[in-house]
Amino acid sequence: MSLLLSGNIFWHIPEYLQTNTSYDCQKIYRSSNEVQNYHQLDTIALADVSGNFIETYYDASAMPAEQWYLVTLASSTTGAESNWFQAVTDLNPREARLVGQIRNYMPPIINKYVSDIVMRQAIAIGLTQFNTVSPMTDYTLQDFPYELEMLVVYPAMIAVVIGQFLPISIRDFSYSGVTPSISIDRMAKLQATITVINDYYKELIRPVKMDLGLFGAPTALGTFALPLSLGSKLAPGLLNIFDMLKVGG
Repeated sequence: MSLLLSGNIFWHIPEYLQTNTSYDCQKIYRSSNEVQNYHQLDTIALADVSGNFIETYYDASAMPAEQWYLVTLASSTTGAESNWFQAVTDLNPREARLVGQIRNYMPPIINKYVSDIVMRQAIAIGLTQFNTVSPMTDYTLQDFPYELEMLVVYPAMIAVVIGQFLPISIRDFSYSGVTPSISIDRMAKLQATITVINDYYKELIRPVKMDLGLFGAPTALGTFALPLSLGSKLAPGLLNIFDMLKVGG
């Protein structure tokens, strides 16, 4: 017996539409292609019996993680519809596990105020950062090697902290006599933090990306220049491969 990973989708009705009394229902659209071919899946009520907006739907006919969803508000009498807004899906099992790993290392204040959806976006940022470090790869979360997951989790954690909580520290305060004052340049803090982290991350994964580029990553290695001083630091096996490929002269 197989398990169908159907589940909930979620959305938030924009503020400007919440006060529009022209609409009395919602239409849900679904597609397997993000940019086209959306078909109406269902029409549901605008609000529940208590007057609270309905902002969730259970799709039992497909695997939401493999679909894209849009929602509009509509009038059942005139047929008018609002502009669409996007709905998001439940986490798939791998996303849920990685979000759990991130939360295990986050302070309570972040876990309290940062949603799983934001955590999933941070994982996507981490995967993109991994893929774009040279030599480039094109992994998706579905085919990313399990043994290298922390190289996605690590930048995802940083993205959560930088994007959501870059707190004011004691170093942001200056003192004149007995009166403290504070001068905050948050953008400078962001820039300095991101620079340090990116430099460390690139050094951390560069040997891994080199191996992946040569041994089976979903990408083409291409050609690149090697500094003369690097030769003594490369493993003999890797040098033999360079010799066979005639890379580096």
